[in-house]
Amino acid sequence: DPMATSGAKSCLLIMPLSFYSFAKMFGNALRELGYEVTEANEEYPANPAGKVMAKLDLEIARRITRRVINERFLAGKRYDLVVIIKGRGVGKQLVADLKAHADKVVGYHFDALAYDRATARWAEGIDRVSTFDSRDAREQGWPLVELFSAQAPPETAEPIRIGFSAIMRNHSNRLAYLDAVVRALDIEPENSFFYIFEQDVRSLAWNFLKQPRLYRRWRKHIHRTPLPYDDYRRVLATSDFTIDYA
Repeated sequence: DPMATSGAKSCLLIMPLSFYSFAKMFGNALRELGYEVTEANEEYPANPAGKVMAKLDLEIARRITRRVINERFLAGKRYDLVVIIKGRGVGKQLVADLKAHADKVVGYHFDALAYDRATARWAEGIDRVSTFDSRDAREQGWPLVELFSAQAPPETAEPIRIGFSAIMRNHSNRLAYLDAVVRALDIEPENSFFYIFEQDVRSLAWNFLKQPRLYRRWRKHIHRTPLPYDDYRRVLATSDFTIDYA
């Protein structure tokens, strides 16, 4: 076993691999801690059909995910640590398999259970589950861990220049939510910063057809390229209130 001879710790990271750059971010953080990281998707098949089955909470999604992870990632292997993030395709039987192949299994949920209850299904019996949702932390007794709590603060504090800000991807009902908040608070656009990101042409066309009136109203704030990270941090740091951020 090369891992045993090198002395490196091994980690199996199970999470939605296609969700923004989260897999790269979490994987790199684990590597900085000295782990050799193997990445597995949270649900299989790792395609639109798999996403639909897992979203509908179908038992077949958990059976397929368990079979694939056992065949590809567990057979003949052992890990020092397994990290499950969200784990929509994970079930109790797969968790038992993971515990038999790892010294420690921990989980994290970056959605509210009211939106996606998958984590609650497999949380019992693993070593630790954390969440970024304060209500779930309170009701489930899980540790509260902010998603970007380890992000270093700016070297120098900048003065507040923006009254309200929102940096978000246009999905689900986010545009209607933003519009409702802005109208309810009677926010002046001159003292605000809004950046709405469209992921691709298909997303743009769908969102326009779904909400053409809102799309026309917000068209000046809709962009096809993501906001550069330095600008993203600067906007959040200099905003008096942040309505929403990705």
